[in-house]
Amino acid sequence: MTTQGGNTLAPARYGGVMGWVAWLAATLFVFYQLVVQNSYAALDGTLRESLGMSVTAGAIASAAFLIVYGLMQVPAGLIIDRLGPGRVLAPAAALLALFAWLFSFADGFWSAMALRAAMGFAAAFAFPGAGLIARRRLPLSVFPLAMGLIDCIFGLGLWVGDAGVASMLAGMHWRSVMAMLALAGIVSALLCLVCIPPIGPSQRPPEGSITRDLKRLLGDAHVVRTAVVYAMVCGITFGFAGLWNIPLQEAWGFSHIEAVQFNGWIFIGMAIGAPCMGALGMRDSLRRGLLISGICLALAGVAALLFLPVPGTAWTINLIHLAVGLGISASILCFPIGCRDVQPAFVATTIGVINAGGLLAAGAFQLVPGIVLGLFEDPQLPLLQIVLSIFAAGLVAAIPLAWQITAPAAKSAAG
Repeated sequence: MTTQGGNTLAPARYGGVMGWVAWLAATLFVFYQLVVQNSYAALDGTLRESLGMSVTAGAIASAAFLIVYGLMQVPAGLIIDRLGPGRVLAPAAALLALFAWLFSFADGFWSAMALRAAMGFAAAFAFPGAGLIARRRLPLSVFPLAMGLIDCIFGLGLWVGDAGVASMLAGMHWRSVMAMLALAGIVSALLCLVCIPPIGPSQRPPEGSITRDLKRLLGDAHVVRTAVVYAMVCGITFGFAGLWNIPLQEAWGFSHIEAVQFNGWIFIGMAIGAPCMGALGMRDSLRRGLLISGICLALAGVAALLFLPVPGTAWTINLIHLAVGLGISASILCFPIGCRDVQPAFVATTIGVINAGGLLAAGAFQLVPGIVLGLFEDPQLPLLQIVLSIFAAGLVAAIPLAWQITAPAAKSAAG
C-alpha cells in the first residue's frame, strides 16, 4: 500500500478498474437510498390523506428518516472503518429494501414514523461506505472528483425520488410505488454483494478503540466546523428542497405538479454542479472561493424564492431553482476539506461525523417549520415566508465558518 501522489491506499488487486467498479456499486446504493428517502416529498399529501395524518404528523414522519439517518452516521462510519464496506453495504441495502416493502403496509402515523426511522437506520451505511471506497480504492488525487460524482448521483437520486415518484403516483397507488422501490433495493444489494469484496486487514492502529476515535474526531475543531457548514447547506438540500419548497410554491399559486417540477431543478443543479465542483476542488487553492461562492449563490436563490414576486415565466423560476442547486453542490467540498488531515483508518468515521451534522440539521430544518405551521389552521404565504426564512438564516451563518475551514494554513499532501 502507499499514500503518495495519485496512488490508491488499497492493495493493487483491489485498485484500478475493480476499485472503480466497487465505487460505482456503492454509489448506486447511495442513489437508491436517496430515491427512497426523498420519495416522501412526492408522497406527502397522498400519505397524509390516506393515513389520516396532520401537517405536523407528516413532517415528523418525514423527519424520522433523517434524524435516525443522521444519528447513525458516526456509528456506521466506525463499523465500516473496522469491517470494511464489502462486509456491510450489501446487508444494509437488503435491509433498506425490506423496510421500504414493509412501509407499503403502513396504516397510520405510528407505523409510518417507525418504518421511516428504520429506513434511515439501514440507509445510514451508504454514504460513508461509498466515501471510504473513494478514498481507499481510487487514486488519492481524484478523491474530491469521486465525491463530486457521488453527489451528482445524489442529486439525481433526489430528483427521481421527487419528480420520478410523483410521475409513478399518476398511475399507481402509493403502496405499489413503495413495493417497486423495495424490488429496486434487492438489485442494489446484489450489486454490492458481487462488486465490493473485502479489501483485507484494517489499517487501524492496534491500540485504536471506538471511544478514542470518537473523542479524537469530535475534539478536532476543523472537522466540527466543517460539519457545521455542511449542516447549514444540508438544511437547504433536505429541509427546503426535500420538503418545504413544494408547499411554498403552492402558496404562490402553482399546482402541486408544477411545484414538484420546479423543485426538481434544484436536484438537476446539484447533479450538474457537484462533479464540476469536485473536479475544480482537486486544487486545494480553489476550495475557499468555490465553497463560499456556492453558499452565496444558494442564499440568493432561496431568498428570491421566498420573497420576490412570482416571475412572469416558468423558465425564470426554473433557473432560480437551478441556481440554488448549483450553489448547494459546492458543499461536496466539505468532505475533502474535512478529511485532508485525518489518517486513512478514520476516513469513514470522519465522513460520518460531517454527514451526521448535515443530516441532523436537515431533520431539524424539516421538523421545526412543520411544528410552527401546525399551530395555525390554514397557513398562508406571508406566514410561510417568515417561517421558512430559517433556511436563509442558516446559509448566512455558514459563510464565516466556510472562510475559516478553507483557510490555507493546514494542508495535506493527499489534498
